[in-house]
Amino acid sequence: MPRLALVLACTAACLAPQHAQAQGTPPTLTLSRPTWTAAEPFTHITAVRELASGAVLLADIVDRRVHFVTAGGRTMRTIGRTGGGPREFSVPAALVALRGDSTLLLDRDQRRFLIVTPTGELLDARRFPEALQQGAEFVRGADASGRLYFQASGLPANELSPFVALKRWDRRSGQIDSVAAVLMPNPMPVRMEVSPSMKEAGFTGTATVRRIMPYSPEDAWAVAPSGRLVIVRTNPYRVEWVETTGRIVRGAPVTVAPVPVVDADHRAFEPPGMRIKLTYPAVKTPFRGDPVIDADDNVWVRRETAAGATVQPWDVFGADGTHRGVVSVPMHKLIVAITKRFVYVSRTDRDDLQWLEAYAR
Repeated sequence: MPRLALVLACTAACLAPQHAQAQGTPPTLTLSRPTWTAAEPFTHITAVRELASGAVLLADIVDRRVHFVTAGGRTMRTIGRTGGGPREFSVPAALVALRGDSTLLLDRDQRRFLIVTPTGELLDARRFPEALQQGAEFVRGADASGRLYFQASGLPANELSPFVALKRWDRRSGQIDSVAAVLMPNPMPVRMEVSPSMKEAGFTGTATVRRIMPYSPEDAWAVAPSGRLVIVRTNPYRVEWVETTGRIVRGAPVTVAPVPVVDADHRAFEPPGMRIKLTYPAVKTPFRGDPVIDADDNVWVRRETAAGATVQPWDVFGADGTHRGVVSVPMHKLIVAITKRFVYVSRTDRDDLQWLEAYAR
């Protein structure tokens, strides 16, 4: 657990789970003063990977850059460049830890990957096998044997089943096998008013498009440093571990107070001028975003909050799926990685720029 000075306990009673007993010492965290901050800001931090030297690899999916930040954040340099060449990439979507302190850089849109050495050098890009198909865009992690875990697609294959397979690719043998399935939302048909440019092209009236509705229930997943697969289920809300042997460990369901969907949430999804009218549920889903797994296989899950909230609660689940407690952090600080050394946070400033901060554990 983090060896930090201050326990940021949730003060609101509604944040306490009504099922599942906390195990051991409750999680603690303080984010008052970072140990170090990267020298320059970023546009959108997509992935952070700490190396054995203390240096950090960082992917920015909006700027389409990968940075090598030296230990302590004092200096940083860009590695590689955008393009389709041997040591180039299009969209850096993930950084996956591999053996030997090397890293797999996912080039999402070109369905390729590049290996990054411990010193931040790029090796030639390689294409994923055709058998991965769309799953090449959704590689998330690797186990101790170097097998890669990916989601078969971003959406369910058909409207009859809301589940998508999680699969594992053995790079040595080429074998691909299914290990689990996750709930994913199906796009729904909505009516869209024709824009002026569409009218000029001869379209009139309204058109039908398909959109995923806000707060649609969906599961999330990640691969732990130990190589175990974790799935955060939305209904019931709980954590489920899939061991490398295939054994499943399910935590007890956690009940949280529902967060209502209000007009402010509608405005966030439907800015002025938007010509699509979306459909909303009465309450939000229990959590949002992907989980963060620390070096001890604790799972940190970001809870959904009310519109305008200034504090972000995180549920912390143990390596056996047991709910250990709730930690709250300022809304403008997003936990992006937790290692044995640091808690890494993306802090958004008033200009919407993101700063990488490291807090010693």
